[in-house]
Amino acid sequence: MAVQRPFCFSTNVSNVSPYKVSSEAHRATSICSFLYLCADCRLGFAHPMPSADNLRYFYRNVYRSGFLNPYRINFPQWIEYSAWADSQLALIEKEVDWSRIKSVADIGCGYGFLLRAMRKRQQGIKAFAFEEDLYAAGYLGQYGITLNPPTTPTVDLCISSHSLEHYTSPHAFFELIRKLSPRRLFIEVPNCDGLSNEFLKQPYHSPHLLFFSEQSLLRVAEDFGWRPIQIATTGWSLEDAVALMSLQQEYILRLEQFTYMGKTIRTMKSFMKILVKRLISSLIQSDPKPQGPEHDLYRYGGKRFCLRGLFAPLGDSLV
Repeated sequence: MAVQRPFCFSTNVSNVSPYKVSSEAHRATSICSFLYLCADCRLGFAHPMPSADNLRYFYRNVYRSGFLNPYRINFPQWIEYSAWADSQLALIEKEVDWSRIKSVADIGCGYGFLLRAMRKRQQGIKAFAFEEDLYAAGYLGQYGITLNPPTTPTVDLCISSHSLEHYTSPHAFFELIRKLSPRRLFIEVPNCDGLSNEFLKQPYHSPHLLFFSEQSLLRVAEDFGWRPIQIATTGWSLEDAVALMSLQQEYILRLEQFTYMGKTIRTMKSFMKILVKRLISSLIQSDPKPQGPEHDLYRYGGKRFCLRGLFAPLGDSLV
């Protein structure tokens, strides 16, 4: 099977690693087998890519299905504050003149915490959200947010937090950006560090399909007409990311054992121990991540887990 190159269409690509999935549910719906890296644009990508229908089914029926699913937040309307969204908003407010922002669109909004934070800060802003997973985003109407508008609006600011990596190609993502015609663009994706050995220690890759480094995100953004105002890594270290993902995969595997292998005493004990820890963490804080200066979401630089950038159109004066 010919390798589908999702961005620059270079033939200078190499097979870096098998594509690892986090759960049997992901395995059953994924056709991805390998991770490839383009030596020219430095974008990593899964191969083969799923079809559009395949992806739509996955995000509507698999990704967050089940009350105990680790990707699911069961009562998002109960969360009034998200440290993650607050740190993202702090970067945007540092560089964006709010008096000039009358409308905002969130691509792949998930639970919409960043959009909700913006609406709370600037209640007069018109807010639009694009999301396939109606469970996650279906509650946003109560906050004055229009979900999946039938016609594409034009907006002043476009935000996308941990969504671009779920696309099969940057082309579809930036085509929607082109239609929205924002003056500023905020993007956050996982920092995949050029598929380095450190990154490849992570226990799974699913459901991500595109894998960005700072170099490849800058290259992609520039090709579609965007220049950086600020771009840097943030969050916990790549090493800590491996540890956190390993714990999450253990939770997923225990849940699958509980569901599919029978209610044995050993399985139930292990499952309940992990579940109790997760419930306690969710009660203590809305973003149960490591604490301390080295994990500060307001600090930037180094080999950190997330890549956060704010962009303006090429030729824009940035004032």
